[in-house]
Parts: sequence; structure tokens; C-alpha cells
Amino acid sequence: MNVAIRSPCLSIDAYDFPAGGIGMVIMANSVESEIRDGLGEDFENVTVSPIPMGEDWRTLQYAFFMGVDSLSTRTKAAWDLVRYLNEPRDGEPSCVAQMLDGMGALTASVADTTALPAPDEFTAPYVEALADERAISQPNVMQAAEIERMIARTLEEVIGGAADPEASLSALNGEVEDILFEFY
Repeated sequence: MNVAIRSPCLSIDAYDFPAGGIGMVIMANSVESEIRDGLGEDFENVTVSPIPMGEDWRTLQYAFFMGVDSLSTRTKAAWDLVRYLNEPRDGEPSCVAQMLDGMGALTASVADTTALPAPDEFTAPYVEALADERAISQPNVMQAAEIERMIARTLEEVIGGAADPEASLSALNGEVEDILFEFY
């Protein structure tokens, strides 16, 4: 098997993992259903581990953002619907959690992950990160897509050996702070 990161190609589609040409993938838990479907019975041989990050590590938990237009004539009913979809009730997970669980994904809600069945080996590290308060919900920043592109570009340059890690990450930090300062 090949290593998951190979030069000059810095990214490999996680959907190629079941084909057997990739030995390791760093990915989000939301891809579990595709990996499970692709591997079939061989899925039982997949081992999932959190990436070791030292004492005070944190991870970013993807979040869905729902809102209601302030000019809506049905603002109260719309907010009631948003709450209904996202609040666990009677020990059951929320509607959104049930939908995501069916896809092999999670919400950032500890109440939801507690109400769901015990996590499988694939999902357990993510649930543990949530329970240990190491998973931080993705902030609602209008410029998030721009910032994510900047991060991806910088990481590709550093991993590919085209840029000095310390200088590149310092410059990236400055660019992100400039964006956040301008808008927030």
C-alpha cells in the first residue's frame, strides 16, 4: 500500500481508500459511511486513532449554521422550527443528530452524542474529543471560506517544501488576524 500523502500530489480523495491503494487517511468522521460502504466486510479491519497533539490540543468540530431572516413575517415559527430540529427531547437525540448519525457524522452537541447509541470504533475518538471539551465548534465567521483557502494554500506550500514552516505560519496568522480585525 502507498502512504496517504505523496509528492507532488498533496491530497488524495478519501473515497480512494477502499480501493486499497492508500494505507492511511486523515479525515473527518463524516466520511465513515462511504468508507464503510466501499470496504464492506473489510471495514472491521479499519483502526481509527486521534492524531497525537500533546497536552493541550484542540480540534475544530464542523458546525451547521441555521438562521432566520429578521425581516421574515414568521420569525417566531421559524425559530421554533430551528429549535425543534436541534434540541434533544426525552433522552432522544435531536432530529439533526439522527440525520447526521445516519450519515456517519456528528453534531457538536454533547447532549446529542450522549443520547445516540454507543459510538463505534470509528466514531469514538470524535465523541471523546467532544466529551473532553477538546472539540471546538467552528466559529460563524463570514470570511471562513477565505480563511480556509488561505490555510490550505499555506499548508500545501509548507508540506510541499516550497515554504519555510515558521515564516509561513506566522504570515498566515497575520493575514487571518487582519481579516478578523477588519470585520470583528
